[in-house]
Amino acid sequence: MPSLLQYQIVTDPPSLQASLPGEPSVGTVYIIVSNTHQSPVDWEYIDVEVPLGTGPSDLTSDAQAVVTSYERTITTPRDDMLEFK
Repeated sequence: MPSLLQYQIVTDPPSLQASLPGEPSVGTVYIIVSNTHQSPVDWEYIDVEVPLGTGPSDLTSDAQAVVTSYERTITTPRDDMLEFK
């Protein structure tokens, strides 16, 4: 059975800029997940990895700078709270 969940990744600003020395570049990444069908979808997790460290491809070395949140547009009594690790 094909997956019913669809997702989209959106950034704000649309083009995230590289940081300058001593001047961090700040942006927001939205991961929008939706079920566009009438059938319920059971899922266990959505795994998103943020590269942390001091390497050239890492987004930040400060884990506290990464802020996580979620917003549900439709909830049902059986919906569990989401957990970020």
